[in-house]
Amino acid sequence: SMISGASINVATFYSLTKNGIEAFTNIDNNGVATTTYGNYAKNNTFGFNLFGSTTLFNCWRINLNGNLYYKSLSGSSLNVDNTGWQYDAHFSSDVKIYKGLSVSAFGMYRGRDVMLQGTRSGWYRYSLGLKQEILKGKGDVTLAATNFFSPNIKTVSDFNYGDAIYNTVSYRRARGIRFGFSYNFGKMKYNDKRSKEINNTDLKGGDQQDSGNQQMG
Repeated sequence: SMISGASINVATFYSLTKNGIEAFTNIDNNGVATTTYGNYAKNNTFGFNLFGSTTLFNCWRINLNGNLYYKSLSGSSLNVDNTGWQYDAHFSSDVKIYKGLSVSAFGMYRGRDVMLQGTRSGWYRYSLGLKQEILKGKGDVTLAATNFFSPNIKTVSDFNYGDAIYNTVSYRRARGIRFGFSYNFGKMKYNDKRSKEINNTDLKGGDQQDSGNQQMG
């Protein structure tokens, strides 16, 4: 068939973190900013998760995963709080093309991040690679390229420090080539010999007892 093994799962979740570690910046009367990290925030998060998986034409596997959640940060001792929606999405796929050779793709996007005193913009990552099975399927080699169209990941952070607004722009290196090798040593086998021996003993004991009763009769 064209579609096989399709599945969809929807779930809800909630988490509460007390005394979560967050950065806090204070600006004094001279305009000097001091940033410290500490257990400042109470983090309430609730949301939804969606996962889907399917196989097409018995050779093309596709997985999708996403989260949508509401985040509430409160620093009562600092008289600071912030709330907002966050989301992320992940995609992975692999296609078998010829005798143990497959093409794999991966992509993800993380939306705006809510912090105690501001927000940070979203960012993304993607990769495309080849995987070849070797050694009769016991091992494989992988060659993949990451963010080949976008060498840097740009993020913009906006902070609100009460009487001051601060913006930062940062770049992270993202383009790269990855080579990997994996090998599976043996196979895991489990035989419940103990239970079989116990059952056999019970049966033998029962047979002997029945035989004894028959002789006595």
